[in-house]
Amino acid sequence: MQFDIVKLGKGTKEGTFRYAEPFSGKDAQELVREAKGRIVSVFNNAQGLQGHLEYNPESEMIEGSSTNLGILLNSILAEKGKGLPTIREGIDLDKAGRLSNGVYRDWGVAVYSEGNPNANVAKVLMERGYQLPFLASFNDLRLRNANNAQGLEIFFVDEPKELIQGEEAEAFLRENNFYTNKTGARWVDRDGGGDRDAGWDDFDDSHF
Repeated sequence: MQFDIVKLGKGTKEGTFRYAEPFSGKDAQELVREAKGRIVSVFNNAQGLQGHLEYNPESEMIEGSSTNLGILLNSILAEKGKGLPTIREGIDLDKAGRLSNGVYRDWGVAVYSEGNPNANVAKVLMERGYQLPFLASFNDLRLRNANNAQGLEIFFVDEPKELIQGEEAEAFLRENNFYTNKTGARWVDRDGGGDRDAGWDDFDDSHF
C-alpha cells in the first residue's frame, strides 16, 4: 500500500489550497503507532481493524491498508489538518502521472444498493437518502464501535463535502474507467497495475 498525503497549504491569492506528496518517514511511523493505539484503546481490537498495518523502516513507508484502516488513518490525519486524497483528487493525481504502480491506493467507498455485500454498511450510509449509486471519500467517513461481526460501523460525518451521487457518480465511474458492480457497498481504489476499482467487497482485507 502506498499512501499519498494531502495537506492544506497557504496560497498567495486564494488563501488556501490542497497539495499532495508521498507520505513516508517519521510522519508515517507516527501515524501507524497512533492508529495501533486507537485500535486497542478506542475500538477494543475490533475484528474489522485486524488487517496488516506496519511501518517498513527500509522503505520508510506504511505497509498494508483496507477500507476500514483507511478511514481510521484519515480520521487521525484530519485532526492534524491533513488527509488521504479524496476520490476526485486520486483521479487527478493519476491523470497527472503522479501515482506509481506496484502498490494499492484506497480512496473511499461506493454504495450501489442496500443488499449484500456489506449490507450493514450500505444500510447505515443510505440513511441520509443520497441518490444511488454514490461514492464517499474517506474525508466524509468515520468509524464507531458496533455490536456486529466487524465490531465497527462506518458512518458519515455531519456535513459530507466530497460526495458524488446518482447520475454524476455513474458518469464519473464510467469516464474514469472504474471496474464497478451493482449491489451492496464496495471499496474504491487504484490497484497495483494502475486499474481503478469500485467493485471489491472485503472492507477488512488488507493489501500491500
